[in-house]
Amino acid sequence: MKGIYKDYFPIVWKRSTFPTAGDYVLTATYKNQLVFVKPEVDNDTLTFPETWININLGQQTELIEDSDSATISFTNPTSGAGDKYIKVINKTPTPQTIGVGFDNGSSLPHILLVFDEIGSMYNVTAQFNPTLKAYITEDYQENSVLRGAIQTPVVWKQNLAALEETSNWKLERDPVSGQYSITTA
Repeated sequence: MKGIYKDYFPIVWKRSTFPTAGDYVLTATYKNQLVFVKPEVDNDTLTFPETWININLGQQTELIEDSDSATISFTNPTSGAGDKYIKVINKTPTPQTIGVGFDNGSSLPHILLVFDEIGSMYNVTAQFNPTLKAYITEDYQENSVLRGAIQTPVVWKQNLAALEETSNWKLERDPVSGQYSITTA
């Protein structure tokens, strides 16, 4: 995608260590509710979202700062982003890091992309196509900000919106070629 690793950065959503043999279960929950997030980033790792707001396609919000308390928050979403987009305008006086993610129904949303240093009065307009990719590597931690492309090939790629509500998959390694595959279980 144009601007990836320069203007915006993907986040490692899930990471798991699998045993060399036997069965293992990994559970991941995705809820189709987008959010804009004002994240905390510490050494390229997301540590804690300061504030967030649920947003739907076609809606926009503003990131604002209360002049008395210096608290940063989002305004209630309104229409105006276009049918296939979501939009946030940074109305604080300083550049801000803004994230896009989804509300999975737990206490904190999952952040999927971050946009660094969005200037005052600039905006992030996103068209969100939720694609999940799986890699076999030991190089990353959950919630890491990816500053460059993953150097191993994609083992599996799926459009999240096209998956069944409950999906089961099987990870296998071919003993002859050493290649990994993920197939429907």
